[in-house]
Amino acid sequence: MSSVSESQKAGARERDTRTIAIRSRDGEDLGTLPLQEALSLLAREVQGPDEAARAGLQEQLRQSLERAAI
Repeated sequence: MSSVSESQKAGARERDTRTIAIRSRDGEDLGTLPLQEALSLLAREVQGPDEAARAGLQEQLRQSLERAAI
């Protein structure tokens, strides 16, 4: 099982600006990033048991962020 050490928040402001607010598990505010930059950051953090699992997790994350930005 993989874990990502950040949490994401997407509210109305983030939806309107196509950004996402990211906070680390220890509460550090990592700022608000454009969706593509956030996807890249989080993709680097995902460590699956193999490349297929990693690709699947990245795709799930991308879809979740896209839905949140609608």
